[in-house]
Amino acid sequence: MAEPELWVRHAEAYLEIGQTGKAAADLTRAAVLKRHDYLVFLYAAEAQLAAGDSRGYRRTCAHLLREFAATKDPEAALWCAWSCVLGVNSAADARRAVRLAQQAVGSGPRDFRALLTLGAAQFRTGDAQAAVRQLTLAASPPAGFTSPAYSPYFLAMAHYRLGHQGEARRWLKEALRITRQHLAAEPPPSWGRRLTLELLRREAEGLIRPGRHP
Repeated sequence: MAEPELWVRHAEAYLEIGQTGKAAADLTRAAVLKRHDYLVFLYAAEAQLAAGDSRGYRRTCAHLLREFAATKDPEAALWCAWSCVLGVNSAADARRAVRLAQQAVGSGPRDFRALLTLGAAQFRTGDAQAAVRQLTLAASPPAGFTSPAYSPYFLAMAHYRLGHQGEARRWLKEALRITRQHLAAEPPPSWGRRLTLELLRREAEGLIRPGRHP
């Protein structure tokens, strides 16, 4: 087995037992060895955020946004942008993620993943109004296409930023309901999806609390 794949396997084993810090370290090693593999960097970004390694996460995003800034591959543009909207990033990086997401949206037929990613990127830039419009288009993806909880989590946070308390709590409730169903399904979702659901749940619940105002 090639060394990067070995690090990924090690990381998957650590994630299964909740050792996110060790998983993040192994995935970071794999990403260094596979500098042009945007999916390995996505895995590293997820694990870094789960482990609370915000500095490592920002480095990962900086590499992706630099390495794939001129990509013509809509899948690369999509996954690089998604990696960089999973957590709070710099304003400049969020704007670059918007440009990559726009490229993915404009590359062909309606792709709910791209619509979701663009809305999430707009939320990260602080444009909550545009984010709500975009995320609403991605709120009902085809079955199995992506987690249907992702858009509701971002919609909850975007409505909260706009001062729409009722809508924020409604979308959060819906996101949590879908998450519970998703995690109880057989077969269970992949570790990457489980991590992403946990990251978004933690952020949204931390933001939207009774009695708290934007």
